[in-house]
Amino acid sequence: MTILVAITFVVLSTATNSWASERSNLQNNDSESQVRSKASVNSDIYKTPINGKDSSGNDSQPTRVPTVGKAKISVVLKVSKTPGGNFMVNIEGNNPTPSSFVLGPGYTNPDVQLYPGDYKVKIEWQNVQGQKFQHDIVLSNDCSGKISAGQHKTCEVEIYLLPHIVVYTKATAKGTKASDFTIEATANNPIPSKFPGNEEGTDVYMKYGKYKVDFKPVNGFYAEPPFCYGEIKDDGSPNAPIAPKDTCYLLIDISKLKVIVKVDGGPTPVSSFKYKIITNDETVNGKVYNANAQGTEIPIAQGSLYTVQVLPYSTYDPTKAGNCGQEQAELGKIKVCTITMTYNVEKDTCHLEINEQGKPVKVC
Repeated sequence: MTILVAITFVVLSTATNSWASERSNLQNNDSESQVRSKASVNSDIYKTPINGKDSSGNDSQPTRVPTVGKAKISVVLKVSKTPGGNFMVNIEGNNPTPSSFVLGPGYTNPDVQLYPGDYKVKIEWQNVQGQKFQHDIVLSNDCSGKISAGQHKTCEVEIYLLPHIVVYTKATAKGTKASDFTIEATANNPIPSKFPGNEEGTDVYMKYGKYKVDFKPVNGFYAEPPFCYGEIKDDGSPNAPIAPKDTCYLLIDISKLKVIVKVDGGPTPVSSFKYKIITNDETVNGKVYNANAQGTEIPIAQGSLYTVQVLPYSTYDPTKAGNCGQEQAELGKIKVCTITMTYNVEKDTCHLEINEQGKPVKVC
């Protein structure tokens, strides 16, 4: 029994030592694993500069500087009142990823990762197959500003197709075409606000509200009617306003008065005479002109009533012929008024005398 007890003791002692040794090894391994884990975490928190040098310039111990945490921006299409097309999102900021992507129904919008700082979300409509649409793109406050590490901002986007009218322009004067003239649109953000005339029509987009389309007279050319105006109201439909809301037709042609002055007898040249126009066209009314034998062309708005009034000249009697008095300017026409200044010798009490210097002078 004594021998058996001794053998048992030896076996148990050996097993116990073996277990203790293995336990010690496991603890050592755990300690090393923890060290490696901390080192791994530290490697995520710190990074080595590209040059591999510390601040002292030694190559043996590279300097580690803390990295900066990222932020996140989500772009959400809240309202999409448009017939379609691609809307390209461009992100301005500190190294955004991705920096651009397509926004629209059916697309998965990625979250944008970027470093802290200023940022801005821009959205542009991509023209597809020659479409002429214009949109009102409304961005929420969080679509621009500053963002901090770990912060998550949501940029909400509303897209509305703008309603539009069609402007048709026709020029009928000889040697002219519609594109020779510039048409202007006044409205709530009209696109375009100025454009060349087009017989095929020009689409003018605008926000809902009042509008006016006109042609400013130039070189005696006027439009009939002088302008178009109206108001586009939102009918509350959930659909995009595809069809034109109104049409405007402008006819551009010449509208002028030509005044010719002739002199019949006497010593006075034609340039000494003057006349003025009395009319309801405020741009011309009361304006005085010097007489011209070849004639002076005066732009006058179509439909305006006018009279040519000769300024008195003591020794000449005026006579008028043609379209001179109580006339109406007409689009497409140049009306002609001819004035003849006839010398009246009976009114001329002046005569020539020789002065002390021996020169002839006129004495009245």
